[in-house]
Amino acid sequence: PALRERMNISRRMLEREYGADLFTGKRGRAYLAELERDVLEKMVEERLVAQEAHRLKITVDDERVRQELEKIGRETYGTWEKFQASLKEDGITPEYLAAHVRTRLLFREVKKVKTPPGGNPDRYAALWLVQARQNASVTVNGPAGPVPAAFRGAGSCCGSTGGGCGGCGSRRTSA
Repeated sequence: PALRERMNISRRMLEREYGADLFTGKRGRAYLAELERDVLEKMVEERLVAQEAHRLKITVDDERVRQELEKIGRETYGTWEKFQASLKEDGITPEYLAAHVRTRLLFREVKKVKTPPGGNPDRYAALWLVQARQNASVTVNGPAGPVPAAFRGAGSCCGSTGGGCGGCGSRRTSA
């Protein structure tokens, strides 16, 4: 159910941005399979981050999540109302987005803990994720493959390293 929900959101966003026929025909089916792979990879990353945060006893409280949501709303959409309207248009519930934002905040904290003084947090996090993925076990029913570079981070408030089209689902719009 979670993969299906994320796929539906990502698909709606990409079809809105690139056209309703994006996933039709042979090429469209290939894009859809690639999108599914990207979404699944992000879900695995989120699960690994949550497990590591739990192991390290790192938590993010609801107030911090609320503040981050407000920041995203202001910076990306200009107003909270436009942000809420965009989420509704994409079929994203506040709970869904809050869970995603909490995971992103947890990842920031995990990076801090895992990075030695003077180190590059993104580099150490990437190395940790590679190692953690090697030890992960995932079961999925359906096709999967890499996502074209054009889709990575397409329309997401999170960008390619923060969730990409498989991330929170919210998208940037021009003001």
